Parts: sequence; C-alpha cells; structure tokens
Amino acid sequence: MSLSSLQCSTAELRKLYPGHTVVASQAGATNVLSYPAAYVQSLRPDLMVSESIFVPFARRMGTPGALVERVTYGCFQVAWEV
Repeated sequence: MSLSSLQCSTAELRKLYPGHTVVASQAGATNVLSYPAAYVQSLRPDLMVSESIFVPFARRMGTPGALVERVTYGCFQVAWEV
C-alpha cells in the first residue's frame, strides 16, 4: 500500500472519527506521542506508517545513540492531564 493511497483530508478524518478532535501538524513541529504520562492508542494500526531512525546522544553521555521509531502517518487517540 503506497503512502499516497493513505493520505486524506482532515474533513475526511472528521467524518471517520466523529466526536474526536482532528489535529494535523507538520512533521517535526509537534510530537504529542512523546508527551510525558500521555495515554496513546493507535486507532488504525493497520494503516500506520513508521520508520526506524538513529538518534545520536551527546558525546558526554558515553553511548553513541539509540534506534527509535518515527511515525510518518497514523491516527491516534491521545489523552493527558493538564
């Protein structure tokens, strides 16, 4: 399945998920999936697109870095306390 076949507008997402808030953001601008103590649940794991990337740590840490998963496309239910 190609990424272009997965793309849809926020209006289409609102129709698919009534009662939810749809927030579209540019990659790297926001990462609500990494909020501390956030509850994150994928609504459509079968449509999620992600990639593994290497994130280097500061040299003083003594560890070169870590492999992390970066979500390129996904639909999530996210909740946290303010």
